[in-house]
Amino acid sequence: MYEKLMEGLSMTFVGVTVVFASLALLCVIIYLFPLFTPKKNKTSSNEVLPEQKDNEPEKNVSSDDSLVAVLTAAVLASMKKRPDVEIRVTSFKRIQQTSPIWNGVGREEYIFDKLS
Repeated sequence: MYEKLMEGLSMTFVGVTVVFASLALLCVIIYLFPLFTPKKNKTSSNEVLPEQKDNEPEKNVSSDDSLVAVLTAAVLASMKKRPDVEIRVTSFKRIQQTSPIWNGVGREEYIFDKLS
């Protein structure tokens, strides 16, 4: 009986030691992982670099105004003319697409299926 108890305790000790040693090794690997990956450029893709400002074409103000009008009409149409809410779109900012194209298409199909 004593031998089986000691064997069980030794197996438990070995198992716990192996688990904690592997977790410690995994922590070290995760900590060192950024050293092995290539570094990305830290400038944001939305920022305009000084050398790009000269090459940027002039913005068409009339198309921006018409786009603001269209956006305002779309917002008001989606709100179904609630009298208690006043909305006025004064400007807009284009953002880059951060999700994959298949993700956006899936969302559009889901919304289309819900509307029809």
